[in-house]
Amino acid sequence: MSDNVQRAERLGQSILKRAFEGKLVAQDPNDEPASQLLERIRTERADKLRVTDRTP
Repeated sequence: MSDNVQRAERLGQSILKRAFEGKLVAQDPNDEPASQLLERIRTERADKLRVTDRTP
């Protein structure tokens, strides 16, 4: 494999690693935590199911 191809592969892996670590872009302090987002999604789904159950 050529050196350029190997460098490109390492660069791709490095970018993915940093993205998963949350280090690729600056973090927005106004973003809600994932736990709050998941709880909000659960609540919205439950509310939709209740509305659907009441529909004749």
